[in-house]
Amino acid sequence: MVQLEVAKRMTANRGTKDYGILAVVLKYFSETKLCFKNLTQCFYPKPKVFSALVHIRFNEIGHSEEEQKIVRSYCKAAFGTEEKP
Repeated sequence: MVQLEVAKRMTANRGTKDYGILAVVLKYFSETKLCFKNLTQCFYPKPKVFSALVHIRFNEIGHSEEEQKIVRSYCKAAFGTEEKP
């Protein structure tokens, strides 16, 4: 369970405003699905933000470590984030 805005970024499709590096990397390594949005009245004390449940099913590891590094570095370059050492 994550904040709704994060769930949208995790499950975003290409061409949408929420699509970014998080969605690309997750789609490469897994299948994601936004299961449902939680209502704030389900919690006490009532949170100020909505949350959502995201199902992540990781793919079989069929990629070499080197290939995984390359995919991550391309994604970071494409979306303009610096890679941390």
